[in-house]
Amino acid sequence: MAMIECYGLNGVNKLCTILKSYPHFVHNFLFLHERPLNKGVSEVRTNVWDVCNYVEDLSTYPHVQEIITGFKAGETIAIPTETVYGLAADATNREAVAAIFKAKGRPQDNPLIVHIHHLSQLEWFTHDIHAAAYKLMDYFWPGPISFIVPVKQGILAESVTAGLNTVAVRMPAHKVAHQLIEMTDLLLAA
Repeated sequence: MAMIECYGLNGVNKLCTILKSYPHFVHNFLFLHERPLNKGVSEVRTNVWDVCNYVEDLSTYPHVQEIITGFKAGETIAIPTETVYGLAADATNREAVAAIFKAKGRPQDNPLIVHIHHLSQLEWFTHDIHAAAYKLMDYFWPGPISFIVPVKQGILAESVTAGLNTVAVRMPAHKVAHQLIEMTDLLLAA
C-alpha cells in the first residue's frame, strides 16, 4: 500500500490522471480521505489501495480489511463506479455523509445516491416500492441506473436525501464497488 499526500479532490483527480486510471479504463484502486490533519487545514492524508489483481475476488486482497474498517469508522472513500469515482461513506453516519458534502463542496440541497449490493437491503431504509419498480430493478440491476423510491425516516443521515421523503438507490455493476458494498454490508452514500 502506498501512502500519498494530496490536497482534497484536486489531488485525487491529479493522481487519477497521472496513473491513467479513471474507472472506465482500469478500475483498479480506491482512495481513503482521512480526517483533516489539523482543524481548519484542508490537507488530508490519502491511502491508495491497488486492487487491480483482485477485481474478481476482492476478499483475497491483503488490505481489504483496512478499507472495510475505514467505512465502518466513518471515513470517506472514493470507490469506482461504472462511470466515475464516487466519494462514498456509510449512509447512516451523519458525520461521514457530511464529509462527502464538504470534500466535494456539494450544496446541502443536492441529495446523494445510496448504493446497495442486494435488493433485500431496500427493506432497511425504504417502503412502499411499487411492484413494477421491483421488476425494473430486477431487470436493470446491477447497473448504472438509479431509482427514486420512498424513504423510511430516521434510518439514513438526513443530508443523504436533502430532507426529501424519497431517496435515489443504485446497485452498481462495477465488480470492485459491488463486492466492497457486500463486504461492508453497509448502505453507502455517494
